[in-house]
Amino acid sequence: MEAKDDNKVSGFLLRELQAILTLSYGTAVGVGMLFQYQKFSEFGINIFDYADVFDFLIAPFSDMTIILFALASVVISLFFYLLDGYWFRKWKRSYFIFSFGLHTKPWYPYFKTITFTFLIGYYLYIGADLYGQKAKEKIVESAPVTIRFVDNETMTGQFIGKTREVIFLAKGKTVKAVPIVSTVKDFDVR
Repeated sequence: MEAKDDNKVSGFLLRELQAILTLSYGTAVGVGMLFQYQKFSEFGINIFDYADVFDFLIAPFSDMTIILFALASVVISLFFYLLDGYWFRKWKRSYFIFSFGLHTKPWYPYFKTITFTFLIGYYLYIGADLYGQKAKEKIVESAPVTIRFVDNETMTGQFIGKTREVIFLAKGKTVKAVPIVSTVKDFDVR
């Protein structure tokens, strides 16, 4: 019986592989966008004003911390989801008490799935916020970089990050956005 169930699962996964990979990549891009937004927002930059779609397509792969945190979030949430099912099968009485008997309602499986999905999102948001704070500390403590313009003028500051068209530097309390492909030398972000 188990072999037949395994064949059903593997058959489903093979048929839906393209959809699973697309959904996984889309999720990774969304997580990368969230983490990048939190990093730049620590400096008062709304990265969505400066980045284009292509900047975000590689966002999840720009920092291994993002990938590891996203994977850990899914694994931890899945662990608790499976633990909940194990608890229900093993100790029904305590599960009944803990869930106030709501697990007998027809809507409970949907509620449980929505709750765990929300918890994954909330956990990712908290992680992205912590990532942004740690990234800011690391940037502020880093050695300054110098950018040389075509006319040999230079600008020095802590490198925050870049998009395809803009480099961001922190200079004390101000943040400078330096266009890469323009005759404009720089502009203040805040």
